[in-house]
Amino acid sequence: MGVQTGSLHIGPITELETALGMLLSARETLGRGFSTGENKERKARPKTGGSHVVLMFDGLCEPYNPGGIATYGFVVYQDGMKIYEEGGIVGAGILGDDVSNNVAEYTALIKGMEHIIKSGYRGPLIVRGDSQLVIRQMLGEYAARARRLTGLHERAKQLVQHFERVAFEWVPREENADADRLCRAAYENLIRKMREAMGEKIKKV
Repeated sequence: MGVQTGSLHIGPITELETALGMLLSARETLGRGFSTGENKERKARPKTGGSHVVLMFDGLCEPYNPGGIATYGFVVYQDGMKIYEEGGIVGAGILGDDVSNNVAEYTALIKGMEHIIKSGYRGPLIVRGDSQLVIRQMLGEYAARARRLTGLHERAKQLVQHFERVAFEWVPREENADADRLCRAAYENLIRKMREAMGEKIKKV
């Protein structure tokens, strides 16, 4: 049986060659991430003297978890003002990637911290997400035993060392709407590109 994804129908595995090509092409484009047009260079980097920097992160894996298409999103705020946001593709099960919701969540967390570190900020950081698993693992309350998560967990812990201090806080999903919007936009953009590319291929046949 095929998988229904919005208005795009992907057939059985034996019929996925065309979809695989489209997904590979789209991942090459979207996997690098995208930022919204509102983020100007002058406001995309946290000020080194800023007193209150917050990272919100989220990830998803659809239309099934694990093994679907995984995407990430994160937003950086300073002193209550949004200064940067980004979303992109993590990977896809049909490409052989070992992806899940938790892999996507960790990827969002890592990419968010990497962005802030690259900006030169090293002060205190507040990290908020709606994944209880990721937040509790980063707090040391849960162990990270899943093979697909151990490397990501270690990478996240390494990045934490770059900041003066990091506070991890769980928030309900409705309080993480911006990050959720970004990872869903990345997923929908990918599906749209696949649909458009498949439509072009059908026209050529």
